[in-house]
Amino acid sequence: DFTLFGRHRGYPLRIEPAPARPNLPPGQHDLIKVSIPMTNPNRKALMIHRSELSDPDLLTWSTLDRPVRIAQDLGEAYQVLTNDPMFAGIILSDDVKISIYELFKNPEAGLLLIEDESLLYLYRHFLTKDSRATHLSQAVALLCDIKDELNIRLKD
Repeated sequence: DFTLFGRHRGYPLRIEPAPARPNLPPGQHDLIKVSIPMTNPNRKALMIHRSELSDPDLLTWSTLDRPVRIAQDLGEAYQVLTNDPMFAGIILSDDVKISIYELFKNPEAGLLLIEDESLLYLYRHFLTKDSRATHLSQAVALLCDIKDELNIRLKD
């Protein structure tokens, strides 16, 4: 097991194995969780993933209650679900959309979640060796872009 702590663009960052699913042997993890803490007093929630999710079990991580699907200009290749469409509109700036396209063009892309006090991205760590570092750096960039957008927009 491992947990990496760091900072990127001034934000505290944590990279660690996600808790194991019941069908895996003890000590074995198949998901990596990249997260940045955030305050979320109004319990806003958002979930983004590819329409054809490579690992449907990832959806069990979401606790979204009665989510609303947002028809955003991300296109049909993506699912955007939220409990507050205005919140989703705030987050999905042009910079964030570019980061989403970069990260989610990988067919093995995972799941982006904003829930409770976390902004996180979950993905399977079985990506090919050549794409692991790129995928991780793209995930970190997306989380930081979203955090930037929240800091800018919610100050106004």
